[in-house]
Amino acid sequence: MDNTEKHFEDIAPNILEAFHMMWDMHPSPVMLTKPNRTIVAANPAARAVGIEPGRKCFTLCGPDRPCAACKANTALRDNACVRSLTFTEQGQRFVDGYWTPLAGVSGLFLHYANDITQCVREELLRPGCSC
Repeated sequence: MDNTEKHFEDIAPNILEAFHMMWDMHPSPVMLTKPNRTIVAANPAARAVGIEPGRKCFTLCGPDRPCAACKANTALRDNACVRSLTFTEQGQRFVDGYWTPLAGVSGLFLHYANDITQCVREELLRPGCSC
């Protein structure tokens, strides 16, 4: 846990320690987030691109409300991981995103997205493909 995470006194220290133990080596940004979209922890890859605890995750995209593609509400409502494969026009990349509630911990979810552009084959992009 670093100094920016210490102001989240309602989050048990063992939760923050577990987050960092499991996600600090992940090459893509990973955030531990509250349902109100406040980021409570971020791995080094997230911090490297300016994602800091204390801000709302949706501010990363610019809007003043949750992103249209956000699946956090569904994940929290169903208490299950939700996956979304999307193409970002702005970055011209394919992203494999996840929103995962923490098992046995209410009020927190994990959010991360991996850039899978290098793995996408053109033949899978045709309309109607169910691959």
